[in-house]
Amino acid sequence: LGERELSPRTRAVISLMAPALLAGLVTTGVAGDRWRTVDPALLVALTAVPLLRRFRLPLPAVLVAAALLATAVRGLTT
Repeated sequence: LGERELSPRTRAVISLMAPALLAGLVTTGVAGDRWRTVDPALLVALTAVPLLRRFRLPLPAVLVAAALLATAVRGLTT
């Protein structure tokens, strides 16, 4: 694009591409081949991360909370 300045909307779309691609990779990694090997504990933890970040918790606290949730769910399902 040379020296041209991108519009704010275009920059916003470009900035969301990396998280969207990462989410796709994580989803296929968690769900496995054709969603046969879904790990409920991992799904709970992955769902908790954006919810906890919404409350502006620091990332280390979010990661610890997600790990604790995954451990709790694994304990309940085994």
